[in-house]
Amino acid sequence: MLRGNLRARRFYERAGFVPDGAVRSEEIDGADVPEVRCARG
Repeated sequence: MLRGNLRARRFYERAGFVPDGAVRSEEIDGADVPEVRCARG
């Protein structure tokens, strides 16, 4: 999920997922887009 996407974060947390600390960045149209990995907790 994208780091700043609070709506997605709430969705995944309600489904039992939590961020596991891994972050990956990808460049899209010249902008750096950080993604946070989640795992079922």
